[in-house]
Amino acid sequence: MAPADQRAGQTRRVGGGVRCQCGDLAYFGVLVVVSVVPVQEGWSALAVGLLMLPGALLGVLVFFAVDPVIRRIGAGRTVTLAAVCATVAVLTSLVSLWVSP
Repeated sequence: MAPADQRAGQTRRVGGGVRCQCGDLAYFGVLVVVSVVPVQEGWSALAVGLLMLPGALLGVLVFFAVDPVIRRIGAGRTVTLAAVCATVAVLTSLVSLWVSP
């Protein structure tokens, strides 16, 4: 029998008392917002699906790549690297708003 923290549907504690499912909930919120806002702006469902396709493909690639990274540099440094990458992505999108006419 698997330990309690590895059973399906269970959350497990990570550094600082953060729970793993918080990230899942935030990602679900992003998916809802990314799909609802363009539809309200008049985009078709196909266009919204194509808009979300690169992120889905990237998620599949990261799924397979993250285990070796965790083994090589550790979980804490991997989370820090992910946070830095997310921050750079957000700042890049903000710069595009400042630069666009």
